[in-house]
Amino acid sequence: MTIRQTKNEFKLFTNLFNFILTGLFIVLGLLISSANAAEKDPKVTDDTAKQDKIVDSLDDAKTALEASAYFNVKRNELLKSLTLTKEREEQLKILKTLHKLTLTASEKIIEVADTEAVRSSAIYQKIAALRSLAQSDSENSAAHTANLNKYLKELSQDEKFNHIVNGEKYNIFLYQQSSELLAKPSIEKFDNFISEIKKWSNTQKDPKPLFEAVALSSRRQLQSIDANLLQKTTDELIAFVKSDESKLSEKQKEEAVAQLGGFSRRSIGADPKIYGKTTDGNDFNWESLRGKYVVVQFTSSWCGPCKFELPGLKEAYEKYHDKGLEIVSIYVWDKLDASKKSIDSENVPWITISEELTKEANLPEHAKVYSIQGIPTTFIVDKEGKIISTDARGSQLQTKLEELFDKNKTEKSKERETL
Repeated sequence: MTIRQTKNEFKLFTNLFNFILTGLFIVLGLLISSANAAEKDPKVTDDTAKQDKIVDSLDDAKTALEASAYFNVKRNELLKSLTLTKEREEQLKILKTLHKLTLTASEKIIEVADTEAVRSSAIYQKIAALRSLAQSDSENSAAHTANLNKYLKELSQDEKFNHIVNGEKYNIFLYQQSSELLAKPSIEKFDNFISEIKKWSNTQKDPKPLFEAVALSSRRQLQSIDANLLQKTTDELIAFVKSDESKLSEKQKEEAVAQLGGFSRRSIGADPKIYGKTTDGNDFNWESLRGKYVVVQFTSSWCGPCKFELPGLKEAYEKYHDKGLEIVSIYVWDKLDASKKSIDSENVPWITISEELTKEANLPEHAKVYSIQGIPTTFIVDKEGKIISTDARGSQLQTKLEELFDKNKTEKSKERETL
């Protein structure tokens, strides 16, 4: 296999699995480009193209590329079912099937991979799938957890995989801590969690745990105990990074402060500025939406959980658009052609912005400005342009919009009574 073929195989494999790490049960976000870029890569050789065939089953796959191609077909079938299914229980069953498919495909790729890069990537995906199953399949959670621990123990016997094992130990810590916090939130528990996060950051000399702590502080369960928790957490961690207490390098500190500032720009009460090019190439005018409630959503054509949110967004748009609601979807980490194809196939009726066109226009990338760690990320802006909700997804979005528009009706009724 040529170097070019190896690079293409690795790129295709990585992108085909991207959505699983931004799934319903995964905490960490991942910045990955669309799979369409790899599928349409003009550098693919004839030999590679011949290998990119759809086998009848994973058992028939002889290469990682064949296994990835099979996975891609089956994944798309499941995602299509996901978008057509409205019952939440059925949606969760489909997601569970998706996790199982990912587990099986990653195991096959580990078996047939002929490069360490592809094998290591598949190992990450197998771990992610096992973790997702342990969190989503309540009936068999103990068995999935036991399999995950057994696999991590096996990996720890090989030094070249120690970094993967250490990373997973952190993921387990994060999941356990966040689950306990969200189940029974309290300021005392959250303060202890932040202290542990600082220790992890110093031990690993890595700023990512700090970002995840800030993202967690925006969850509605924690916002219920302190509406300003996101801003307070951001300020505290920026101060920590700047202090001698932090063991990050000077470069890491500089980048961390910038990224933590992005969280502040999408906290409650912030005044965000959305700009750029729409997917049809026009300039977007954020100020033209002043006086309306606006749902701002960060999404991508390849994102499974984003498709999971679409029916609810469409329902909200149909119900409240004529009453003063607008939705702006920003397609990040995505190719324009893939974004437009997804928008057309899903019949998305609201404003859609292309991060690719925005970047080509030499404008700052929204994902960096607002420190987007994973998608979908959604916030609601009021008529004055201030963020009033940072965790409105699914049924919570519907509840929040009902509160807003019912409030408007009440205010108009009072005005009439006054007159």
